[in-house]
Amino acid sequence: MGGIYLLYANGNAEISEPIDRGTQITNKIYDATTNTLTALVNVPQNTTQIMLSFRNTTGPGLQNIS
Repeated sequence: MGGIYLLYANGNAEISEPIDRGTQITNKIYDATTNTLTALVNVPQNTTQIMLSFRNTTGPGLQNIS
């Protein structure tokens, strides 16, 4: 499961640090023109699960999360 994953969503939010302290959120960018949020989720090797929390969302919240 370890690796670097691209997070993409329509809308904006704060991304809370994952419970697994080794996982990091980097390069968070919100583009107001396209209303898109992107970030890199860096998951260390040997991680068995992750959980992300989104707070302070805008508008109807995040949509199309991938």
